Amino acid sequence: MEQQRFIYLFERYKQGILTSEEQNEFFMAVENTNDAAVLQAIATMADASAGYPVFEEKSLTDAAFNRIINIDKTLAEEATDNKNKKPLVRLLINSRWWVAAASVLLILAVVAYLWSAKNAQPGKTVVNSNQQLSNDALAGHNGAVLTLGNGEQVMLDSLGNGVITKQGKTTVLNRNGQLVYDATAVKGDVLFNTMTTPKGRQYQLQLPDGSKVWLNAASSITYPTAFTGKERSVILTGEAYFEVAKDKSKPFRVNVNNQSQVEVLGTHFNINSYGDDGKIKTTLLEGSVKVISYEGKVVIKPGQQAQVSSAPQPGNKKGIAVNTNVDLEMVMAWKNGSFQFDRTPLSQVLNQLSRWYDVQVVYEHGVPDIRLSGEMKRDLRLAQVLKGFGKIGVNFRIEGKKLIVLL
Repeated sequence: MEQQRFIYLFERYKQGILTSEEQNEFFMAVENTNDAAVLQAIATMADASAGYPVFEEKSLTDAAFNRIINIDKTLAEEATDNKNKKPLVRLLINSRWWVAAASVLLILAVVAYLWSAKNAQPGKTVVNSNQQLSNDALAGHNGAVLTLGNGEQVMLDSLGNGVITKQGKTTVLNRNGQLVYDATAVKGDVLFNTMTTPKGRQYQLQLPDGSKVWLNAASSITYPTAFTGKERSVILTGEAYFEVAKDKSKPFRVNVNNQSQVEVLGTHFNINSYGDDGKIKTTLLEGSVKVISYEGKVVIKPGQQAQVSSAPQPGNKKGIAVNTNVDLEMVMAWKNGSFQFDRTPLSQVLNQLSRWYDVQVVYEHGVPDIRLSGEMKRDLRLAQVLKGFGKIGVNFRIEGKKLIVLL
């Protein structure tokens, strides 16, 4: 097929106006083309983040997808040979289509695997024909463990609305999936509670001062049942997003893993202290915060991220690194129901999946040197996610709670 004809059909495809005859012509061309120049031309025209129409008929086969992947790998290898860089693998998955390709993401890969997991019947787990549902894991959901001042634990996963308990003079309620503290306590009545989200769980919390906290999986926050002193202090491990109620008379402080401290008056910010990349990251969305650690202290502005070593060495005075070019959408993706990656090492991607799907990641042949970019929804089953990874040659085996990487 001539390049101009291909471009014409591709433009009509993007607009969702291909006739039945044009669909057949277009998909046959994709399946049979060996013209890498045509594919590259299409890639430069299209926007990878744009939505694409979904046609009823599965006209394009996996063979076509694999053909495009192979062409893309060839282009990637040529590019990396010229630039002496390692290939970059990009993975794109969203609610209507899955895409995986090596190094340079060709937009035609979107076409190539347009009919996939999320095009299946609602409620069906997309697995290979020889896979069983027992080799799958559901996506995480709302749930947490509340540890009261006396050590008693309350499971929040299935509690309805209403009063859970009293802590001193503070009433603890569950309100539409959010733990709420109605504090009337005075000094001497304060107890400390801890909310813990195991792997595969997340939860929301409203502190006694009205500040709101969203707690990600495998995290915990410890806090008083009333803020009666001159400051409002909490202790965090893992990841949480805060919307702090303004109170100039009582600064709000977050002790992070006993390695850094974040001080605010009233603001919106996210703290990620998992340390997957060796850093504790505080990202500011609104207001102003001061970050303090062994490495020094710094005040950051909205859109900036302070990065503290997750394994600090006392006496290290290099200073706290500040990233002034932060992708806020990617930072907040977990709270908004998705995973987003940008040249993220596979090991860090799998760490996120491990926390959300409650699995242990095991590398059968060492950790692959692969980086991923893209997005996927957090409501997918694990089998659906792994099917997408399989298209870039990253294969897995599930044994109980173990996710074994075979690559």
